[in-house]
Amino acid sequence: MSTLAVTRTQQGADRIVNALCVDAVDLGTVKTPWGHKPLVNLVFETDETDQYGEQRILVRTFNKYAQEQSALSGAVKSWCGRDLASDGEASEFNLTTLIGKQARLKLQPTRTKNGNSFDKSAEILPPGEVHVEPFKYHRGED
Repeated sequence: MSTLAVTRTQQGADRIVNALCVDAVDLGTVKTPWGHKPLVNLVFETDETDQYGEQRILVRTFNKYAQEQSALSGAVKSWCGRDLASDGEASEFNLTTLIGKQARLKLQPTRTKNGNSFDKSAEILPPGEVHVEPFKYHRGED
């Protein structure tokens, strides 16, 4: 069964996909509904294909905080075993070291207020046995 077929048959259920971190983008301080926050995007290319047959790109945005309770710190620890809280500030941790690392993403189908749907990257997990090769995404130069 193809990956696309699996995606369509499991639309209502959480699922795990294999992924490769292809970029870590420091967005700087961004105005959000909760005030100005330092944000970072982790960009993953998955082994799933979209409706056009292209490898699917998923982006997860994090507040750039290293505290143990932060989502970024928890995700990096779960995924790579690296503890940002003990390493100091997230701003001191070079997030580009995550580029090229394999992972698995736990996706949850989610509906927006206007009825659209998307897959929310709920967790970043250690890699499985399937490895994703970069194909579609091209990292911009800093």
